[in-house]
Amino acid sequence: MDKIAKYASGGGLAVACAFIALLTGLVTVAVISRYAFNAPLLFSDEISGYLLLGSVFFGLGYTMRVEGHIRVEMVIRRLPAKVQKYLTEWLRVVFLLYVLLLLAGTTVVVWSYYTVGTEAFTLLRTPLVWPALLMPIGLLILVLEVIRQIRYRSP
Repeated sequence: MDKIAKYASGGGLAVACAFIALLTGLVTVAVISRYAFNAPLLFSDEISGYLLLGSVFFGLGYTMRVEGHIRVEMVIRRLPAKVQKYLTEWLRVVFLLYVLLLLAGTTVVVWSYYTVGTEAFTLLRTPLVWPALLMPIGLLILVLEVIRQIRYRSP
């Protein structure tokens, strides 16, 4: 399980970084095109949004692995070490349940987009199933990482 989660979160990080690089390149080209040639790229906003969505969701697992998510520990740090450990594990389980709920919800949305054939109301008319699919894939990577943390760091 540890290797699967490690490769999934590492792969998610690589994809997130690639999306950020593509986003940076696209925005740079769009700005140059608009101001240097007076020819805006009409699709850049849409594609930028999809790339940002993908970078966020694909980076969730790795961020969890390196404990980079925002945490408020003001109360937990004042508790005895044993209580901190049990509370942390309990909160991980609650978080896992929450992420599984999000995974189920985003999967329903993707399935709905797929069955109905929903398209974006934009110039590209992008089938929304493809950008929406980034969410459950990223959440699945996060689920693997949370399960790994529960399994290997439990009291």
